Amino acid sequence: MPIEKERKFKLKKLPENIDTVKCDKIEQYYLMPDENEKQEGYESKRIRLKNGIKATLTLKSAGLKERREIEKEISINEYEKLKKEAKKHISKIRYLWHYNDFNVEIDIFNNIDLVMAEVESEAADNFKAPEDWIEVTNDKLYQNNNLARPINFHNNNGECNE
Repeated sequence: MPIEKERKFKLKKLPENIDTVKCDKIEQYYLMPDENEKQEGYESKRIRLKNGIKATLTLKSAGLKERREIEKEISINEYEKLKKEAKKHISKIRYLWHYNDFNVEIDIFNNIDLVMAEVESEAADNFKAPEDWIEVTNDKLYQNNNLARPINFHNNNGECNE
């Protein structure tokens, strides 16, 4: 079972020259794990669409710095079907930035005044972050599934019911 090891940081400002590196548009929706997934120890179920062309389904166990993770590619049709069952949503722009021999994912969240950096690596404990970065690895508030906003599918076209 693959183990995800990561550290998360809250940034006050973007790294210099970040606009010169590759970025991706990411949409994530969160669903409730089914009973089998819960029995296997998974507490988070996410679907992700990257740049409108690559969809994945991910299950994650409980944990902050280390978690079991299963990720598989799914079709766009499957993604659209599962999206209808989602309870929460988040969107962001992700930059892949290379710093001190580590690949760092820098996320700028849409509709949230927040910029985060994440280092996923077996050697994440050895990562030396810039001084002005605030480590939030052990704060559940900064997990994406907790940052995601509830989806309101109710649409009454601006009319009130009598």
